[in-house]
Amino acid sequence: MKKLARKSALSYKAADKNILVVENFSFDTAKTKNIVDILKALDLSNSNVLLLTADHEANIYNSAHNLHKIDVRDSVTFSTYDVLKAEKLIVQEGAITKIKEVLAR
Repeated sequence: MKKLARKSALSYKAADKNILVVENFSFDTAKTKNIVDILKALDLSNSNVLLLTADHEANIYNSAHNLHKIDVRDSVTFSTYDVLKAEKLIVQEGAITKIKEVLAR
């Protein structure tokens, strides 16, 4: 049942063109400015955003920690609520494969 809910939520976001796929990235150090720069480049500074990473990326999580409009989750532990709460989803390329694996089980 949870898988179906996640699939539906992702489909809903995709249908509304609210999913952006980006190349995998990581940060050498945790700085909020790194996340702010990415959001500005994608013109998402004023949107509630969910960033899905392929794996646990401590520096990405810590960089986004101080920002209230972005949540960072890895591709295995995100929830339906996370998806529905966000206006836009940013998905790293590496996360797509893992999301497919999790939802296919």
